[in-house]
Amino acid sequence: MPSAVIPGDEEYKDILNQVTEVVENYSPTHNVLIAGDMNASIYRSRPRDVIFQDFITEHSLKVCSTQKDTFFHNNGKYTSQIDYFLVDQELNEVVKKPRTEDLHGLNTPDHTLIPIRLQLKMKKTNKLPNRKKVLSKTKWEQCNRKTYQSEVKANVDQIKSGNTTSCSLTIYS
Repeated sequence: MPSAVIPGDEEYKDILNQVTEVVENYSPTHNVLIAGDMNASIYRSRPRDVIFQDFITEHSLKVCSTQKDTFFHNNGKYTSQIDYFLVDQELNEVVKKPRTEDLHGLNTPDHTLIPIRLQLKMKKTNKLPNRKKVLSKTKWEQCNRKTYQSEVKANVDQIKSGNTTSCSLTIYS
């Protein structure tokens, strides 16, 4: 989301409107999980925060978080909680132990990780879904690659292990 500067508020509203369109189109048939740096807080009452809080309420989303700060300004004086997982009611029921990490090898310098664990029931199938390429912009220079590779390998190995009917998945934002 755009950073918290006044001229960015219109861009912020525009992006939330786009997310609203996606939520409204897919929520009737899919679960909703939105994660990331929202550049707004559920604990403040600035205009952007109110817009964000209204978005959560309008879509009956639940916030998976602790009350710990997730953003640390490089001046060392300013902190806030602006990173969130937002989920629908059904996913909220399978979220296990949301927490805010301390420093971790996958962190960027100014944000900490907020992992959640989902306990999902899955049906095994031999069909491969039609996959669409997802573009992302990872800041590899700010990431501990060995830790990242280890986390990914552990999760892939768990999925490949065979007749798994349930899976525990940790997602980081």
